[in-house]
Parts: sequence; C-alpha cells; structure tokens
Amino acid sequence: DLLLFDSSDSNVFEVGGTDSGYTGTNQGLVELSSIDAKNNTLVLINDGKVNIGNQNSILKISGGEKNTAIFTKASGDILNNKAKIYITDSNKSTGIYAKQSGTVNNSGNLDISGKAVNGIVADAAIINNSGKILFDGGKFDDTNGSVALAALNGGNLSAVGTGNDIKISGRSSIGLYSTGTSSQIRLENATVETNDGGIGIFSQQNGLTNLNAVNIDVKKQSLAFMTESNGKINFGSNKVMATISGSSEMQDRGTAFYYKGTSYSPFNAVTIASWSANTFNGTINNLTLNMQPGSRLFIANDISINLSDTSFSSIASSLGSYIIGNDYKVFMLYLSKLNIDNRVNLDEQVNARSEE
Repeated sequence: DLLLFDSSDSNVFEVGGTDSGYTGTNQGLVELSSIDAKNNTLVLINDGKVNIGNQNSILKISGGEKNTAIFTKASGDILNNKAKIYITDSNKSTGIYAKQSGTVNNSGNLDISGKAVNGIVADAAIINNSGKILFDGGKFDDTNGSVALAALNGGNLSAVGTGNDIKISGRSSIGLYSTGTSSQIRLENATVETNDGGIGIFSQQNGLTNLNAVNIDVKKQSLAFMTESNGKINFGSNKVMATISGSSEMQDRGTAFYYKGTSYSPFNAVTIASWSANTFNGTINNLTLNMQPGSRLFIANDISINLSDTSFSSIASSLGSYIIGNDYKVFMLYLSKLNIDNRVNLDEQVNARSEE
C-alpha cells in the first residue's frame, strides 16, 4: 500500500475512525509530505488505535510553518509508529505531539531542524521513544525558541534510543523541558548541545528530568541546568558529563547552574549543599563538570552573600559534583546583594572573583 500526500494548502491526513474501539493498521508503505505549507498535520488521530508498522514509511515536512507530523488526542488508545519523521527548515513545527492521549510507542527515527521547532511533546500523555533523535533547533525570536523534548501537565516522555543528538541555540530555546506535577522526562545515550543563550535542561513546577549516559556541551552565553518551583533533575549511575565553555568576556561565558533565591536569601556553602541535595535528589555525585578556562559555575539571582563566603574551594566542594578544571568563575550575581566583609584586590587576575 502507498499513501502519498503533497500539498501547499492547509490539509489533514487522518488515521483512525471516529467510532470508539476502531483500530487502523497499515503494514504497507506510508509516505506523506508537506511542502512550504502552513498548519498542516500529516497524521491526526482523534480516536482509535493506530499502527504505522512499516519502518520504511516516511512523514516529511519541508519549509512552511506551524506544521505537525503526528498529533494524537485519542484518549486511552495506543499509537505505534515506525515511520521516520523529517522536518527541514519549517518554523514552529513539531514532530510528535500527544495530548491527553493513550500511550505512544515510537520507534521511527526523527530528524528535525528549524526555528522554534519542537521534537517530541508529551502533554498529559505517555510517550515511549526508542527511535534515534537528531534535532537542531534555533530561536524564531527572543520569545519563541526550540524545544527538543517536553513533558507537560503530568506527561511522561522516555527517550532511550542510541545516538540521540540534540542541538539547540538562542534565548528561549531549551533542550529538555519538564513542567507540572508528575511530568517526567527520561533521556539516555545522548548528547545535548546548547549555544547562544539556550538552556540545556529546565525542570519547573514539580517536573522531573532523569539523565543517564548523557553528555551536555554548553557553548557561549548558554546554561546547562535550571530549576524553578520545586523542579528536579536526577543524574543516573551511568555518568553525566557537562562541559562548560569559557570566555574572557563576561557576557559570553557558559554557565553550569542557575540559582534562584527569594528576597535576598543567603547564598553560602551551607545553602548550596542543601539546594544541591534537594534539587538533584542526592544524585549530583553522578555529574562531572568539565569547567573550561573562563567558564562560570553559578548565576545567582535574588540572593545575599558575604564576601567572606565566596571561597572558591568551599562553594565548589559544597555542590557535590566532580569538577575538572580550576580556572573558572564561581558565580555571577544578578539582582543580588554582596556584603563586603573582607578586603579584596579586584585588579588581581588570579582572584576568582575578578570580573564577576
């Protein structure tokens, strides 16, 4: 069987029926394309169990904007997909989006590039992905960035294939984003690269991100790990490595962690140790930080710190991760208070506080 769809108009290819209990199965070849279109959905599942069972099947989106390869909202109905998904230079487009649907099992590879693109989104749904992910997403503007993997509103997304390669760039772009109570992402066997102001891993509002055998490469102006509102990040027993790039220019440094205080709350070795244990659930010893010369360990927001508490060794050791390198900046203060209770010569370049 061959299903071929080419269009520059807004169209929908719908798999499955509207009756409860319908099962649609296609073991033949499925080829669907959207070229320079807007608001296309190649596979839309409103109801019914669907299997796209031929691994040579292709769902392809090229150009245009706001297109989706697979969208399912079939509550309680399983979707099994083996089709490969390609998105090339299609802004604000998405590979797989499951919204309050049954479980999605995807073994098809995904190769996605564009501005403000989304890879896989589990929105109050469960997605199990074993396909290889190649993702290269940039920002459309400062408020519309790319997100490779997202778990929203209690969604659960597992990506445990091999050779996963995620690249994001630009402010408002995020590699992995988990938000909402019971939301969870699991990523294994992957490389995550963030550049030009992007965030590698962001968990908030009780969301959880689990990393295992993951390498994170933080380029200029970018951030490796960020949590807010009781968001958590777990580092698995197969080590996680984060390489943080440096620069002689303060604004271009890569940063490992974003720390958000409350009403100028204290920032010192004791509070850092407590924050680390809570935020990373006691797993930060499985994280290795490769701090390149001129990189930064923390951006600290809305905190108060005594100059006497800024000891390079005490802050680094209280974090609990294994750190490679010693020619990095410990922190940059943002909208915070620094109490000068010690003498310091800021003209000494050997001083770890210089420029920050």
